[in-house]
Parts: sequence; C-alpha cells; structure tokens
Amino acid sequence: MDRSGGHKSIIEFATYFSEVISDGVLWEHTDHIPALSELIKLAFVLEFNEEAVDFLMKSKNLQIFIEDEEFLNSAFPSST
Repeated sequence: MDRSGGHKSIIEFATYFSEVISDGVLWEHTDHIPALSELIKLAFVLEFNEEAVDFLMKSKNLQIFIEDEEFLNSAFPSST
C-alpha cells in the first residue's frame, strides 16, 4: 500500500481492511468482530511489526497457538 496519502488515508484503509478480514474470519461470532477489527487495524498501522504486535497481543492477554504459528510460517515464509 502507498502510505504517501497521509494519516487519514492510512487509517481509512486500515479500518476497511480490518473490518473485511474480521467479518470473514468471525462471521459466525459477530459479537467478537469489533475487537478483532481494532486489533488488526492497530497491527496494520504498526506495519505488522512482529515485536510491536507481540507486545500488543500480550497487552490484550492474547496468544497465537503453536499450530497457528506453524501455519502462518508456512503460508507466509520469512524473507530472512
């Protein structure tokens, strides 16, 4: 995404992006959609920086299960 449009365009895109992802993932649990959307939006604004997202998740008392970590690593291999 081109981030040259300023803060307004970044937060608009992050908001729409996070809402679509949350709706798709939690379509059967609509009461959790707003919380997931806010988490994804903040992670997007942080450019999904791993250390920042780890802290964000800890601050919300959340964790990623080993199976999910393995899936994410296989689906999105690190370039390092």
